[in-house]
Amino acid sequence: MINRRHMQSWSTINTLILILALTSVSLAAQVLPLGTAHLVAKPTACDSETCYLLDVDCEQILDTGRVTLKVGDHDGRRYRGTILFTTGGQGTRRWQDLGKPAARTISRLQKRGFRTVQIVWERGWMMGAPGAWEGQANLACRPATVAEWVRVHFHIPEKRGAFCGTGNSAGAAQISYMLTRYGMADHFAAVVLTGGPPLTRIDQACLVDPSTRFSSRRNIDRGFGFYHRDGPCMTHDQDAADVLQAASILGGRGEFDYPDTLVWFLFGERDLSNAVPQGLKFYDRLVAAGQDLLGISLVPKTGHATPKTKRGSRAVFDLLTAACR
Repeated sequence: MINRRHMQSWSTINTLILILALTSVSLAAQVLPLGTAHLVAKPTACDSETCYLLDVDCEQILDTGRVTLKVGDHDGRRYRGTILFTTGGQGTRRWQDLGKPAARTISRLQKRGFRTVQIVWERGWMMGAPGAWEGQANLACRPATVAEWVRVHFHIPEKRGAFCGTGNSAGAAQISYMLTRYGMADHFAAVVLTGGPPLTRIDQACLVDPSTRFSSRRNIDRGFGFYHRDGPCMTHDQDAADVLQAASILGGRGEFDYPDTLVWFLFGERDLSNAVPQGLKFYDRLVAAGQDLLGISLVPKTGHATPKTKRGSRAVFDLLTAACR
């Protein structure tokens, strides 16, 4: 673990955010409802593993989301747990495709007794219906519902082991929304958030932070149903500030204290994206809430895609094998 002071050069703590955080700890959390998921077709073999195609529907979202789950079973050892893997952007890539070190980490975790479940969205998890202004908090119902489906259909029948998750960049946001907005923290023994999450305060990313990537702005606007560079993030629409904040990980009345869940933030030393200050805002909020099982560390010679390097993937592997129990 590194000293928090070592990371101050990346982000100055926003005093207003901390004041809001400290004064809102006592408010009752408002948990958003999960949706339903169902198999579209029979499972198929894929790369010596098994792929499942699901459709996901949520009452707060107009369109159905389609997702592929690439499930790799544990290699004959005693079952230790199920681990979810999510990727950045719209989440349309497999975690193993982040690089050879990431693919090796998947294989090594299976050999240690873990089932691995890579979540791959067909169009994207935060693609909103045109003009619907749904926002990322509502759209996160999709990954949260998938996580619950995986837990019910794969993990619970084992009657032992742990349920864990890791995600990079906006993949870290998928998992963060599960904890903060969908009341799923009690199900997770540990989560490892790498390179983010970048959606902690969407309003600040869109309206204040000039380092927010062009692609990130477009993905944020797609969450509100804008597809032609005319959305509130691309146009810096100050009138949309409240809506953007409400869609954020720190928006609404979320849950920020997880007594039985380890939350570990892992950043690449060379990551200069806005995902770092955004991720640190979430870390600071958990500190303010009194989260005990909490850690943060830097990976040397590593950029934004933390699992892409040997050091980054090794750090993910070490954390999960130690804490997913």
